[in-house]
Amino acid sequence: MTKVLVLGAGKIGGAIVDLLAPTGDYELTVADKDAAFLDMVAPERVKRERIDVADMGAVDVSVSSLYRWRKRLEPRSRPPHRCRC
Repeated sequence: MTKVLVLGAGKIGGAIVDLLAPTGDYELTVADKDAAFLDMVAPERVKRERIDVADMGAVDVSVSSLYRWRKRLEPRSRPPHRCRC
């Protein structure tokens, strides 16, 4: 499952969520500073984070947490084991 961080829960961010969420192929997180916009996003469809998307430090924390999660799950770099039977 691909993780996606949508910055902004307004018209465009909402449209992106509406397009991606039904597929079930994405783990969506929506970030916005406006609680009213975040409340319009169904919590069962996406994770919601209240951050100021104009604050690049806060955005960097969100993005880096997604990246670290992904890196932990990647397999180690080694050749695949093949059995000659």
